[in-house]
Amino acid sequence: VFALDCKNGRVAIEIKQTKEDMEENKLNLKPFDIQKAREGKPICTRDGLPARIICFDRQSDDKPIVALVRANLESNKELPACYTEKGEFSKNLPNCCHDLMMIE
Repeated sequence: VFALDCKNGRVAIEIKQTKEDMEENKLNLKPFDIQKAREGKPICTRDGLPARIICFDRQSDDKPIVALVRANLESNKELPACYTEKGEFSKNLPNCCHDLMMIE
């Protein structure tokens, strides 16, 4: 539905989506499990970008995991990112969109 409010200079767009449509688009993500990741199970970021771990033993105090993460869903380019053993991108940002998750 598209509505134009000329008096107030606003445009309203309503997108109708059923619960079933929302469920189809939702990824079935589970908390990051380092053991499953070591076994090669698929991972992605919390916001659904594909990722692949290239190293579990980076010489670092708090971020030993190095992963290549797709820049966006339309691109094949990957960007490096470092993570804690819990798959956290940042300890200061709980449930960050960049955190690693298991795809199940």
